[in-house]
Amino acid sequence: MIDQLTDTLIAFGPLILCLALFRLAELFAPFEKAQAPYAYRLLLSTTLYLTASILTVNLLPTQSQAAALALQWQISADFFAQMPLAVSFIITLLVTDLAVYFSHRLFHQVPVLWRIHRAHHSDTSYDTSTALRFHPVEVLINTALTLGVIVVSGLPLICFIWAEGVLLVINFYVHSNIVTPRFLRPLSRLIVTPEYHKRHHSDAGQDQMTNYGTVLTIWDHLFGSANPLVQGFAPAAPAHFTVGVGQPPERYNAIVGLLADPILPNPVTPPAPPTQQDQRD
Repeated sequence: MIDQLTDTLIAFGPLILCLALFRLAELFAPFEKAQAPYAYRLLLSTTLYLTASILTVNLLPTQSQAAALALQWQISADFFAQMPLAVSFIITLLVTDLAVYFSHRLFHQVPVLWRIHRAHHSDTSYDTSTALRFHPVEVLINTALTLGVIVVSGLPLICFIWAEGVLLVINFYVHSNIVTPRFLRPLSRLIVTPEYHKRHHSDAGQDQMTNYGTVLTIWDHLFGSANPLVQGFAPAAPAHFTVGVGQPPERYNAIVGLLADPILPNPVTPPAPPTQQDQRD
């Protein structure tokens, strides 16, 4: 029993700590008033996350198994073994963030994948509970992608574990209903902030097709998906906009509906890429 409790704390401890810290920040320094009750949405998001965790553990190999397979790629493995660990970590973070960027973009641009990703955007408010609101199938696909990157790259496993820690913290930070701290504002043109990412959750289709970055904004600028309305941190409060997928049906407020959403009839039209006219406006 004690061993099981220890394993659980190791697995979920960092996540619970991040959730608690950023939730406290939301309560004491919210950016705006919450648009929907928090507790029930957190229950839905947590249920999705636990379902995804169970499926991932039972259906996919572990990171250690992927790393063992990566040793067969002796050229890349030996190359990174000669490199300082700090340099390997920076490369790992860049590679992982770039992979997540393209995965996120595909989840919006491929209709079948959008039906899966829609659970994340169906949230009618924007706060720390949104950070956990991912369909289990999407988590499975992204976990498989990460394992593939581990195998192909040959980068040290410890660097991927550290990168996952960074992504965990950033995921809660960018989904928090808080204002960017002053000490981070000079870096906000490089690092994704809540102000930057929230525009991506707007219920306007053209906004949802922009600002895909998770850690760095550079990918959006390089590949032409940066939202022209949001360039880093905006000191003034932005114009109010609603988040979600339009007027969501009741199935987005129930766990069964969220899980079954990808195979149910389309309630809304998937967002279309922004036109040049949209960008000018």
